Amino acid sequence: MNPCYGIRPSILIILLILSQHFSLPAADDYQPGPDSKEQPGVPKGEVMKFKFENSKFFPGTARNYWVYVPKQYDPDIPACVYVNQDGVQNNAPVVFDNLIHKKEMPVTIGVFIMHGRVKASSTNALDRFNRSYEYDGLGDSYARFVLEEILPEVEKKTAADGRPIRLSKNGNDRAIGGSSSGAICAFTAAWERPDAFSRVFSTIGTFVGLRGGNVYPTLIRKFEPKAICVFLQEGSGDQNIYGGDWWMANQEMERALTFAGYEIHHVWGDGGHNGKHATAIFPDALRWLWKDWPAPVRAGAGSPQLTDILVPGEGWQLVAEGYKFTEGPAVNAKGEVFFTTFRTAASTKSVLMARCRFLSNRPAAGVARHSDRMAVFTQLRAATRKFSRAMPRAKQLSSRKDFAAMTSSSRATVTCTSLTRTGPA
Repeated sequence: MNPCYGIRPSILIILLILSQHFSLPAADDYQPGPDSKEQPGVPKGEVMKFKFENSKFFPGTARNYWVYVPKQYDPDIPACVYVNQDGVQNNAPVVFDNLIHKKEMPVTIGVFIMHGRVKASSTNALDRFNRSYEYDGLGDSYARFVLEEILPEVEKKTAADGRPIRLSKNGNDRAIGGSSSGAICAFTAAWERPDAFSRVFSTIGTFVGLRGGNVYPTLIRKFEPKAICVFLQEGSGDQNIYGGDWWMANQEMERALTFAGYEIHHVWGDGGHNGKHATAIFPDALRWLWKDWPAPVRAGAGSPQLTDILVPGEGWQLVAEGYKFTEGPAVNAKGEVFFTTFRTAASTKSVLMARCRFLSNRPAAGVARHSDRMAVFTQLRAATRKFSRAMPRAKQLSSRKDFAAMTSSSRATVTCTSLTRTGPA
């Protein structure tokens, strides 16, 4: 049947005219606002370009990096720091100029780092990009690269007018961001070193199965909350390929961070795997990330399941460190935790972080119910696995008989309520 059957020609003409003047906006049609454009009367910062070729963390690589120094920077006051992967993105220097001028973010020096390249051995080959290895992999290598190599190099430089560059060493004064693989890299740096980076800007983040980033939503739910705040951006038109679904992965991240009690803000759109949406919202993202500065970013209370077994008002504290492996955590009615480990001659310490108590609905006689013990067991299992390194003198429990002997002698126990280790290592 003709879809126009029964509709007057005059009505069709009116509808056609209206469609020309009031068409819906195209998907992924994001435009930068005034804070992303140069404004009259706003002091303009300086951008300098450098090269770095002597990395001990990524040997054989060379890369460019850029340093933004705002006009308002006073070398007598160490500046806040914003680190970005993949070089300068999102019109960042202009945005910094405008927001610093309006006092909507602190005086901040920007460090924009390109990923490394391994130079080709001949003219018949191309340089090898080291981007995925540096950005998508988990662990602290990239964070240490920035903290131990790039930032010290930046502090050797001076602005064009001779001002020496001094960067704050306080993690509360540092933010890190990026897009795609650069975004998961930013999150990993803060996850591994929350003492050094407390504010994260992530856009179209690659939290998928390329080099293990797909495990973050699970890890976030199981680990004690860290003192970081996270701004997430993603679009429904992003990639859905062999490594995973970017759109769904970022929603998993948002739900996990919310579940675990993190300070989190997200902006979803309909964009694809590009920087259009990120560039449009970058000024607002910076306002949010720095909104309460210099008040410190604080770790959240944790998930409901976690808060059920935490001592109210008390944070996590280090009990011991150095474990290489822990397995089979179990708890008895006294609140003592037992686990197995392996011998190692190289390690001299042990690690376990916990602050727990039995649930309040335990029997009056003081003997914890099975469900109470299992709640503590589950939480301690997550905590001990996180900090796995071997205690050198701990007895390896190879049988139930060994476990019983260790239980009776209390050779390696942790008391949940006091977090003290009883007995020799």
